[in-house]
Order: sequence, then structure tokens, then C-alpha cells
Amino acid sequence: MLSPNQRRVLSTAVALSALVVTAQPATAAVLPGVTAAYSVTASAHNKPRNLVFTLANSDIASTFTFAFTLTLPTGTTPLGGESSTCTDTTISDTPPVDPGGGGIPGGRAALVADVLYVDGTMTSLTPTCTVTIPLTAATEGVYSTCSADLADLAGLTPLATCASIYFAEPYAS
Repeated sequence: MLSPNQRRVLSTAVALSALVVTAQPATAAVLPGVTAAYSVTASAHNKPRNLVFTLANSDIASTFTFAFTLTLPTGTTPLGGESSTCTDTTISDTPPVDPGGGGIPGGRAALVADVLYVDGTMTSLTPTCTVTIPLTAATEGVYSTCSADLADLAGLTPLATCASIYFAEPYAS
């Protein structure tokens, strides 16, 4: 049988251990973040400009694969020549094919024009990298890329803010 002193010490130890358990919640692995920006905020229409996605890996000891389906703003035209500083990146206007021959993987579906499929890897050697999409617009207007324009997001957190560009009618000189 425990003495009153031993019971107090034991109940205090149990209470403290319960407090420590609740004070240290489990944390999920941090996913790399993605931001979007246009190379300029305004441009004459029909001039090539870049939509740049910057991926930042805060857990630089890890390697992450990522993927997303980008729907370009209505009225913009991709110019080709997409590029990336990320490892093993593929940027295509056709959906990736399942290596097992089963078709388009992970719920990704063939979509309409002005859609690009991006897949790649971030390694501990590249804690930040970029995906660059050259594009233009034929008509004057504001064109935005927001989180809703990135479907099938895998391995990345969603965009926190939208990126916008204004394509304007050039002024006569």
C-alpha cells in the first residue's frame, strides 16, 4: 500500500506526464510551398512574358516529387519553351501517361487547350527552384493565376495569393 506522500508524488507525476503529452502535438511533414508571379505587372499585348512558379522546400533534408495541372488564364496563349530549374521536370500540354500502361494517373484527366501538366522533383541540393511558362495575350485586360488554376496538386501547398498581369494596347509613339 502506498503512503499518502507516495500517492501525491505518483498523482503529480501522472498529471505532469499527461500535460506534456497534450502540450506536444504531432506535426505533419511540411510540404514545399509554391508561389506564382508574372515577370512584369504590365505589358503591351502580344509581347512574350513569363509566368514563374517558385517552389521552396523548407525541409531541405528531404527529396519531394511534385505535380500540378495548370489552367492558363482565359485569353492567354502559351508560347512554348517552358523551362524549370527543378530536378527531372516535365512540362507538357498532354497528360502524363501511367508507366504501367493504365492511362492518365492519379485522377488526372485530359483537359481542354491552355492546360499544362507539370511533374518534377525537388532535392536537398535545390531547396528552391522555378517553373517558367512563357505566354502572351492578344487582347487588353488583366489576367490572373490563382490557387483554383492549379488542379491535381501533389507534394506542394496551394498558392496563398494570386498573380496578375495587365496586357495593354500599346500607345502610338
